[in-house]
Amino acid sequence: MELRQFLKENNIQLDLNYIVGGDGSLFTYASHDKPNFLISPKTSVGYYASSGFNNYKTKLLNYNPKRDNKEFATIEVTINNKKLPDKAINDVLITEGLHKYSKMIIDGNEEFNSGVIFYTHHGFSGYAKKIGAQKYGPDDIGLIAFFPSENSQLNKSIKSNESTINLIKRQQKQSFNLYIDCKDIKPFNKSCTDCKKVYYKTYKLRPGDKIIITKGRPVIIIK
Repeated sequence: MELRQFLKENNIQLDLNYIVGGDGSLFTYASHDKPNFLISPKTSVGYYASSGFNNYKTKLLNYNPKRDNKEFATIEVTINNKKLPDKAINDVLITEGLHKYSKMIIDGNEEFNSGVIFYTHHGFSGYAKKIGAQKYGPDDIGLIAFFPSENSQLNKSIKSNESTINLIKRQQKQSFNLYIDCKDIKPFNKSCTDCKKVYYKTYKLRPGDKIIITKGRPVIIIK
């Protein structure tokens, strides 16, 4: 039975619409007189729609770029003198595997840990916060290590706006990965995601590679 017919025949009154699907489902089942909450079945993420059929024209006509656009800090990555096209808006993770310990030279200091995370002010709520990172200002880049050795100093802000990482060669076979969280800059762009890491672009690294992390130019996200 069609959903609207079912609700009508059973006299079911709703205070809030939960709509599972995409844009088509939203336009088909959205209500004029009650809040609509759209849930994407691919990601199980819900979005509250702040405008609807009755006021979307007003919202568009009253759109103010200075008020409604938000500026986000970014992180840029260079591997062996080649700058990557993807910019991180939240964080960059470099690891051989979070269950393994790796040796790196970071800003001239030897580090032994399971991975390092560079994060922006916007990425603080994710990986970084869960492992005890410090929250810095919107213009700073933070750096923290996953499972660091006891003498690690990697819970800091990169004041110089640039950090250099050298992956150390070891006798056993290594396979590092660098993950860039770029979902907010290139949503639904296949070149920025893959089937295994839905929100992350993955780059393969080798021992001996030199990675430079720098503060990128800010991007503006239009609401």
